[in-house]
Amino acid sequence: MKKTILAMGFLIALFNQPLLAQGKRVPASAGREEYIEVEKNVKLHVTDLGNGQPIVLIHGWPLSDAMYEYQYQYLEQKGFRVIGISLRGFGKSDKPYGKYDFDVFSDDIKIVLEKLKIRNAVLGGFSMGGAVVIHYITKYNSAHISKLALFAAAAPSWSQREGYPYGVSDADAAALIKNTL
Repeated sequence: MKKTILAMGFLIALFNQPLLAQGKRVPASAGREEYIEVEKNVKLHVTDLGNGQPIVLIHGWPLSDAMYEYQYQYLEQKGFRVIGISLRGFGKSDKPYGKYDFDVFSDDIKIVLEKLKIRNAVLGGFSMGGAVVIHYITKYNSAHISKLALFAAAAPSWSQREGYPYGVSDADAAALIKNTL
């Protein structure tokens, strides 16, 4: 009976080890959490952790900067400063009436980077956030940014079209397709 109880205690301790390790996790909310005004009566929620080279993360739709909770912890432990921005209309950021497009999101990101005095950052975006960061890079000629990271980016377009001069022309795309046949 004693051996059975000891064995059960050992198994419980063994299988609870991962749960105990998760309890030591540092939540994103343990970092600097602030609201940065990007225009009158519009503030964005920003999570800012660590020191070192900045990595700025932009979430996908319909998420917020909280989606990066585990990445914040990992990257901070690797010596980076990790900044998550919730775009207007998402998460804890203000949700003003008005225009919500890539230009507005890019303008907001630029203001946040300027107010935080960010230089040579890695700018990353997931899903819709990937499209937003691509737009930011093209609109502001990589201001404040040294590298771009795309995670399953829902880029607006990989080909040129009216009003969007970036990407591959139709002729170049046709040539690429022809060369692969």
